[in-house]
Amino acid sequence: MDPARLGVARRSRARAHRARAELSGHSGPRLADRARRRRVSPGRVPDREQRRGGSQSHRPVVVFARREYRHRARPAGSLGMLGPALLVSLLLAGALPVLSAPAPARAAPTAPAPSREMRAAMALLILVVTLRSWTQLGFTTFVPFYYVDHLGADPRIVGPLLFVFLGAGALGTIIAGPLADRFGARPFMVWACLLAVPLAIGFVLAHGALAFVMLGAVGFTLISTFSVSVVLGQAYMPRNLGMASGMIVGFAIGAGGLGVTLLGWVADHWGLPVTLWITAVLPLLGFVAALFLPEPKGR
Repeated sequence: MDPARLGVARRSRARAHRARAELSGHSGPRLADRARRRRVSPGRVPDREQRRGGSQSHRPVVVFARREYRHRARPAGSLGMLGPALLVSLLLAGALPVLSAPAPARAAPTAPAPSREMRAAMALLILVVTLRSWTQLGFTTFVPFYYVDHLGADPRIVGPLLFVFLGAGALGTIIAGPLADRFGARPFMVWACLLAVPLAIGFVLAHGALAFVMLGAVGFTLISTFSVSVVLGQAYMPRNLGMASGMIVGFAIGAGGLGVTLLGWVADHWGLPVTLWITAVLPLLGFVAALFLPEPKGR
């Protein structure tokens, strides 16, 4: 073919291509695809045409978004937000005089002098709390082993057992406060330790659903004395409230945890049933020790 005719044909196709692009609104993806296919030199892409085609493809979206924004951004919507702001401002303006008024002067109450500390009673209370914690941790440690290893129960029963025991104890701490306020912290400690003995023995002897009920009753009775013992310890040491709380919550409960080591030694040598029987009888020792607890002075 004649080179002159070939050049004319190419120029005609280029003009037709530009006309189609203008009529179609500069179809961006199609124009960019054509620009990528044309190679001016090996390994080089005509970036100018690609950028122009790609940006033109987004133009209708930008125009539509701009029109929507102008259509929705009405002054009435912004002015409508002034209503809640004005209402809050009026409420604050009315409350400012009351809030800024000085508080009426009150005579400082004279605090009574703290009573003398009862260190011997505190030591006895630590013994009671240690025995109680020993019993509580003994049940939470060895009841799962007793059911799974000794009775051959399904291991999935361990979760419900501990939930009943600890959940009932959490409920007991809520109910113990009003009872201790009504009858006294010392009598509550004494009778709780005594009541825990038959309940613990009943759990060891029970089977099936009754065992869950008895275990919940044991947890309710034992763990309910937790907060009451802290209050009683602070009453025995009114000048050192922080130390009293630390000795009850930290030292006594930690000492009870050490007693579980001895129970583990018993379980290794004499078996889990003997261990549970010893754990069930431990609150009886706590009851005997609690009988010698004196009433706090000043009450």
